[in-house]
Amino acid sequence: MSDQDQNQREHEGLDVWILGSSIGSLASAVFLIRGAKMPAPRIHLFESRGAPEDGLPTTGDALSGYDHRSSCLPIVRDKYTKYLLSLVPSIACSEQTVLDNLNTSKGDVAATRLLFQGDNHLEAIDPNNFGIGWRVWMSLMNFVLKSEKSLDRKVIRDCFKAKFFSSAFWITWSSTLVSHRNIFKIIANKGEHKRFGFCPWSSAIEFRRCVQRFFHKSRSHNKSSPPDRFICDPQEDIVLPITRLLQKEGVDIHFDVTVTDIVMDQEQGCRRISAFKWIKDETETIVTVGKHSIVIATLGSSVSGSTSGTNTKPPSLELLKAEDRLDENWSLWLAFGSTLGDPYNFCTRINESRVETFTITFQSTECLDHLIKSVKAEAGSRTLIILQKSNWSINLLIPSQPLFSHQSRDMSVIWGYCSTPNHIGNYVKKAMLSCSGQEISVELAEHLKIPREFMLNNSINIPHVMPRLAAPLLTRSSGDRPKVIPKKITNLAVVGQFVEIPDETCAIVNYSICGAHAAVNRLVGLQEL
Repeated sequence: MSDQDQNQREHEGLDVWILGSSIGSLASAVFLIRGAKMPAPRIHLFESRGAPEDGLPTTGDALSGYDHRSSCLPIVRDKYTKYLLSLVPSIACSEQTVLDNLNTSKGDVAATRLLFQGDNHLEAIDPNNFGIGWRVWMSLMNFVLKSEKSLDRKVIRDCFKAKFFSSAFWITWSSTLVSHRNIFKIIANKGEHKRFGFCPWSSAIEFRRCVQRFFHKSRSHNKSSPPDRFICDPQEDIVLPITRLLQKEGVDIHFDVTVTDIVMDQEQGCRRISAFKWIKDETETIVTVGKHSIVIATLGSSVSGSTSGTNTKPPSLELLKAEDRLDENWSLWLAFGSTLGDPYNFCTRINESRVETFTITFQSTECLDHLIKSVKAEAGSRTLIILQKSNWSINLLIPSQPLFSHQSRDMSVIWGYCSTPNHIGNYVKKAMLSCSGQEISVELAEHLKIPREFMLNNSINIPHVMPRLAAPLLTRSSGDRPKVIPKKITNLAVVGQFVEIPDETCAIVNYSICGAHAAVNRLVGLQEL
């Protein structure tokens, strides 16, 4: 008997139902096919995307202005991410894998250059070589030695003295990580401790895990550097190739659908999922889950409820109830009730998890060159400007161009985010949430000490509010997030940023991939890496 025949016999009668849209769901399907050798037609994937290309993080065009959504970048030294990407063929060249492509594109990418707001001008920090004083070092060591239980519901500000947040270590680490995933929104503010309130939703537990994960890169007690990473677009470079692979292999993919309800039966003191309901084009369908079949579900979403404004209008500020504007991943979690942790701890605290971003499209490449020269940045490099004196906590990323693949080569695009958009601006006397793109450009120009006419006459600014972007980093207790394999449910695994994986940090995309590997391994058997 061949290995393929043996695997088919082992999986006879087994169907896997993968519910919800995320890289965790897609990774689960890849691990099932390539790792567990399951027949692709027995894998059923339910996605809210209308097509494989949907979900690109950048919309708009050169005429009306681009709208770029920040996304989580992978750190590919993680073994689960490397394994996943080594299984997926490149779209451009089938003889290469996605991992091959990304390793090639990594090249000698320079570290992001950091500029922070001094008294009279922008000052530079070398992110790869900055000193850590003994006090900061000891504060970090004492913090890491604390138990997670002792940090339940605590925020980062509870664990450090005010001077820690003005250290080069904190400025560099928080800003470099934030520029890609808004990990910890507390930007060091040069001793102005009460000005920003240190963003009370930042979880001390999550920061401890992040320090544990990456602080080993320090070569000595007084040297450190932020996590390595390279430039890629998760949607174009990872999600789309995976989707194409699953389609080619014959996975039963249902696009443009929403799972609305879960049915569970009681069996010998445990429960099992026996059916679920899904809707497409206002038609509801009930799927029966076989006795030997399993379900993998993605819980929660950090991009749910996002809204965009225009250069002349602010984003919508309508008040959202917990049930409103929630995507299918939240609906799925809520459908389980109190069985799987507490979704309301993460989806309802909008005032704490809300982040506003903005995308500035310059009408010519010369305009960006002028801006770079004005702020004394380096042409062709990636520069993150930290405006810690801004009431909105403005952080501006000037990337190497193009920022995304379909960007017009005649235009230049820069991107920024603000972690306290509900505050009144320093120059524009209103909350950022109520500002148009033009008003945000005025505030930015004043902080950068460049003529506001230059920004207004040469650029289009699109603001974008993401009410739950920082939801994975909210304070939590030990029972708020379910484990990958929930207790007393025999045929279910859950994946995504809102599940509990001990000692791993949800601040990077690897978290969802690690959870997907654990889910497949424990449900159907998979060789441990």
